[in-house]
Amino acid sequence: MRLLPMMYIAIMIIFLVVPLIYLFISSMDPASLADIILSIKIPPSGALYTIYDYGDYRLIYIEGLDFGPLINSLILSAVVSLATLIMALYSVVASLSMSRSRWFLSYLVPLLASIPMPFISAYAVIHLVHRDYGLINTFLGFLGSSYRISIDGVAGVALYQLIHFYPLTHLLLLSYAETINRDLVDASSNLGGRSLNTIYRILIPLMRPAILAAWSLVFILSLEDLVGPIAFSRHNYARNLLSYQAYIGFISEYGYLVSPRIASYVLIMLAIAILLLALFYRYISGSRFGIISPRRIYIEIPGVGGHILRISASSLLIASLAPNFMVLIYSITEGWFSNPYPRGFVIDNYASLLTTPYYYRAIINTILYTAISSTLIMVIGYIASYISMRGSGGSSFLVEALSMTPLVVPGVAVGIAYYQLFHSVLRGSWADPVYIPWIYLLATYTIRRLPYMVRPVEASLQRIPRSFEEASYNLGSSPSRTMWGISFPMSLGSISTGYVIASIQVATEVSTSLILIGSVSVSASHPSPITPLIASLIIYDPQLVHRASALLIFTLVSVIIVSIAITRIISHSLKIPREAS
Repeated sequence: MRLLPMMYIAIMIIFLVVPLIYLFISSMDPASLADIILSIKIPPSGALYTIYDYGDYRLIYIEGLDFGPLINSLILSAVVSLATLIMALYSVVASLSMSRSRWFLSYLVPLLASIPMPFISAYAVIHLVHRDYGLINTFLGFLGSSYRISIDGVAGVALYQLIHFYPLTHLLLLSYAETINRDLVDASSNLGGRSLNTIYRILIPLMRPAILAAWSLVFILSLEDLVGPIAFSRHNYARNLLSYQAYIGFISEYGYLVSPRIASYVLIMLAIAILLLALFYRYISGSRFGIISPRRIYIEIPGVGGHILRISASSLLIASLAPNFMVLIYSITEGWFSNPYPRGFVIDNYASLLTTPYYYRAIINTILYTAISSTLIMVIGYIASYISMRGSGGSSFLVEALSMTPLVVPGVAVGIAYYQLFHSVLRGSWADPVYIPWIYLLATYTIRRLPYMVRPVEASLQRIPRSFEEASYNLGSSPSRTMWGISFPMSLGSISTGYVIASIQVATEVSTSLILIGSVSVSASHPSPITPLIASLIIYDPQLVHRASALLIFTLVSVIIVSIAITRIISHSLKIPREAS
């Protein structure tokens, strides 16, 4: 039992810290770093928006400004994280005033909207705001409006990230809010406090740890996002972001060692992420978000204002589901992406998955990688959670800190660091990541998605009475047997949920998959999961978004089914026979 903390710390250092350190030692160049930091455009290029007159209508074209990669990324992350936080707080307050529809509108809808649909959901956002065939412009034309709107460039990336991160932020804040002692809220109401006073003086101050944790998390996710910049990369401003510059520079040099300029992009992103972790560590570590709390806080907001609040917040939550819903429609239609209406409903998109070796090989790869990585995440994540919640001293603190670190380290940094280390050390051998990338994919998936298991399990362990474990010790059980025989079965509900969530995140991992796979070979034996394949399909021809959607949905459903089956097998194997009771 005493060796567990050291083993976990060793795993995290070897598979996360060492590759990053090696990358910077082997490729760092102060001149390249200074050049990136100082490449600031003042005044910036472009215009925030431009109005074009086409006779029949006026087009409001929003593209954003170009200040250079560093400032663009910082402004984008700051704007997206702040706007997302404001929207989420608004919908959380509205959710707490709901009674009957809270589970559906406040939990189920954002949960479905937060399911990652890499690349295709970004193309759905393009479909919504495109100048010629955008659904919003089609609706404006139907209404007879003389204006159209088009959002592109870095503004388009911001819109995609706002829609993408809003449901997740809402769920994080709501799940934390429902763990607050409801007696405090009830006391405010019983003492005659108005709803606004209860919200601003009781609820929001108590939610401050979750607010700061969610803001810093969205800031980092926005900074490292590759999907938005790649989807909008036809516009130069969308390319001028740190994550895209690191990725496209790496891909252009794939097969060689990482250049100092690419390492500088990675170092800047990593430095920003670590700085945020250091600044907000107390709040992030103290915000153990449960899955769904059985306790319900209710804040009565009467009158017309309350109805407007609930209707508008419900509309926001439902609207956030639009890209994922469009992905589902893409999968059963054809010719819709470049037209206001689909040409027809078909099943050929799904049929092609089973008749094209190139596609079903990617599906099988994804399912296998996900099952192996998620099982490793379950075991390692539970060990980390148990040490963090039941241990003491410096090792427990270090384990908790290392468990949160993968959440803030950009995936681009992890992927490039793995490639640089193992390609340098094992170049030309059978274990070179150029020839056998799947080994390193499994390692990066396991390390990167650990927090999705650790945080829910920590919240579950926090609710288990210590008296159960003490009784086990008193009856002569060893610490190891108590850990796996008492606490593990009692945490199985959160572990199972974490397993499914981690599986979805692994199956839709973008950054490390794109970097370690490089270019996808057109063969029936390629090692690629689905995300690089989807990227290559729709970048080559956006009309293939329909087939890519079918590929993604089929794989996700398969992954969820396999994950549930594995957790059921684990649950069944842990049942205590009646004879032993």
